[in-house]
Amino acid sequence: MQALKNTRNQWIEAYYSGNHALLEMLETDEFFVQENNRMANNDLRYQQIKNLVKRGKWQPERLLEKDLQFHQLSATEYRVTGIVYSTSIQISIEEKWLFENGQWRAASLIMTA
Repeated sequence: MQALKNTRNQWIEAYYSGNHALLEMLETDEFFVQENNRMANNDLRYQQIKNLVKRGKWQPERLLEKDLQFHQLSATEYRVTGIVYSTSIQISIEEKWLFENGQWRAASLIMTA
């Protein structure tokens, strides 16, 4: 599970730094983000991050985590649940992680405010 935690930390840092190339590497081809029942298209998501980084405007609010739980579903699949929050918001998260080709990759992120 330590390898999963390390990869997850890389994935989170890639997001906050706007490293879309690393995000693409650490996410499955079928990766999706669902936020309050809205789905985000990955191609558009990566393009938006890339454009905002290029213009120096990529500054997502860094959220804190609490009550993270790692649920092993099989030898190659985990579900991570918990809460991310700041002083103004609190969001429930559910991530799905798959072990593919020798590495952990994010398969989905579901966020509910």
